[in-house]
Amino acid sequence: MAKSHLALPEIAAQDLRRLLGNSLAVDSAAERRQASLGLLIELVADDGEFVPTTTYEEIRKERLSKGEEWPTASTLSRLYGHWLAAVHAACRFWFDGGPQRVAGNHHHAVGAQPGYQPAEILSTLLAARRDLELPDGHWPSQWEYSEWAEVKRRLTRRSGKGPRIPGLKQIRKAFGGYDSAVEAAGWHFDG
Repeated sequence: MAKSHLALPEIAAQDLRRLLGNSLAVDSAAERRQASLGLLIELVADDGEFVPTTTYEEIRKERLSKGEEWPTASTLSRLYGHWLAAVHAACRFWFDGGPQRVAGNHHHAVGAQPGYQPAEILSTLLAARRDLELPDGHWPSQWEYSEWAEVKRRLTRRSGKGPRIPGLKQIRKAFGGYDSAVEAAGWHFDG
């Protein structure tokens, strides 16, 4: 039988097998995200509540004593830019599913809700401050509040509760501006 001129030399075939073996062994981005966010994803899925860094660290240390190793809250904060982004990523991964980011249902679609009372808005600002573990006298920035509110709404919907988390638009409508609402919260809770 005649030798085919299309066959690869043996050394090239070995290199190709080694290259294919290595590329198949590399984790996908979704698998790497799952590996770093796994505990946070689990906590988000379990209680449907915002997970502060102190709660995450307590559970991480508990799990470490059982042989499970998870990144610290500060590591996740550094990887994602800040803690809110890490919680947000865990919510997206759990609720939207892997790399597709496609919702499995339309439970997130809710009807119109009645307007927010000022006391309800101030209580929500206080809840954000507690969840974000800000010291007394410090309140979340508009950006922090907006990120927290998005995560909190998603968590409360998934836990079966009706979310009553006002957005920046509702806060501005009730108080004339976000800074005015924070000032009122400071008088009400700090003063």
